[in-house]
Amino acid sequence: MNMKKISIKTGLLFVLTLFLAAPSMAQSVNSSYFMDGSFDRHKLNPALSPERGYISLPVIGGTAFTFNGSVGLSNFLYESKSSPGMLTTFMSSEIDKKSFLNSLPDDSKFEIAMDIDILSLGFQAFGGYNTLGVTMKNRNVISIPKQMFGFMKAGLSDGNYLIEDMNVNSVTYGEVYIGHSRKIIDNLTVGVKLKFLTGVAYADANITRMKANISEQSWVVNANAELRVAAPAVVVTTNEEGAIEGIEEEIVFEGLPSNGFALDLGAHYDMSGIVEGLSVSASVTDIGSINWQEMVVGKTKNEDIVFDGFDEYGVMGDNAAEDEIEQIGEDFQEMLKLYQMPNETKRVNIGATFRLGVEYTIPFVKWISVGELITCRTGVHKYSESRTSVVLSPVKWFDLSGNVAFTSHYGTMLGFMVNLHPAGLNLFIASDGIKATMNPQMIPVDEFGANLMFGVKFPVGKRLN
Repeated sequence: MNMKKISIKTGLLFVLTLFLAAPSMAQSVNSSYFMDGSFDRHKLNPALSPERGYISLPVIGGTAFTFNGSVGLSNFLYESKSSPGMLTTFMSSEIDKKSFLNSLPDDSKFEIAMDIDILSLGFQAFGGYNTLGVTMKNRNVISIPKQMFGFMKAGLSDGNYLIEDMNVNSVTYGEVYIGHSRKIIDNLTVGVKLKFLTGVAYADANITRMKANISEQSWVVNANAELRVAAPAVVVTTNEEGAIEGIEEEIVFEGLPSNGFALDLGAHYDMSGIVEGLSVSASVTDIGSINWQEMVVGKTKNEDIVFDGFDEYGVMGDNAAEDEIEQIGEDFQEMLKLYQMPNETKRVNIGATFRLGVEYTIPFVKWISVGELITCRTGVHKYSESRTSVVLSPVKWFDLSGNVAFTSHYGTMLGFMVNLHPAGLNLFIASDGIKATMNPQMIPVDEFGANLMFGVKFPVGKRLN
């Protein structure tokens, strides 16, 4: 059997490496919501059925990535004053603490997500439109308050610190879904989708509250922190005090015991009888949870821990970045002691998303429409945006959308979608926004956002609308 050992320090290193390097990924793009020719918009609202039946093949049918972060590399790496041409980290004494903290938002957020369409199909039957599919999803979110970075650069005379709500969350799961939409009156279409969920891996590390008292005599830390990990097989290593030193994940293929269900609901109402060309729609997706079995739990005790403080890091040479991240991980491991608790079964919501859309098709130029979509995501991955779209459909087999979104975490984003859908073939590429300043190594140096979805589907049958 393949065994993989993950120590607390290694886990922290992985998180910090991701945070500083800043790659990321996400779900079906909102840019497709008002595209009548899109075969994926039923994922955003199950009442929005495609124009034909379709079949998608594994992976190429649709893959979505998103890269979002409220900070970038330039917030943490600086040119060294003592060694021109070399880099140093924010932890160096060369870097002024006040200037560094002023460059950060109150919460530095970083999100990674990925959706892969394993297999899906759609067809007209049973008085409406039906969808079937299998999808693999991965979500990762890091949230670090500014106070934590201030604490890391604290001096001996800096006094007391209070740090709250630092979180790292990761979840991977598969879903099998079946959906149905139909008109219940001439102007009203409703849709519902039932999803069976299978949990693959889950991890949640959270510092709810941490107090630190710093003096010339000592650093004393008292933290309220928890760690939860679930996977098919997990073995924990502890020391003589019961503190967790490592986690071994055994990769097995004997079935995944963590399962759950979710529900999507949606509606679309054509208001042309009142205002020609006007329609409204609404949906709530991913109402559900996964019941994670045999979840490993680690918690801190209400105890004071004497801590030596974070080491100062100097000029970065060969392999220095890796060495310094490792040292930060060792410092965190010294500061936090997590004690193993009894395993538990825990039901975790996957996070519902609400959408409200208004679309107006220009009566005298029916191939042009404008739409406004409001999106609010709940749970650990909280997010909201308002997106304004212009859609051009000059011929039945081609759609083009351009849009602008005002987001809660990542500023203003420009999005697009290009969708070709003649009989027998559908090619599409879309993005909810790409915003980044990159260095030569293609690492973001400032706040960034990037989202991309692409795929190939095969329409079948006659056009339904």
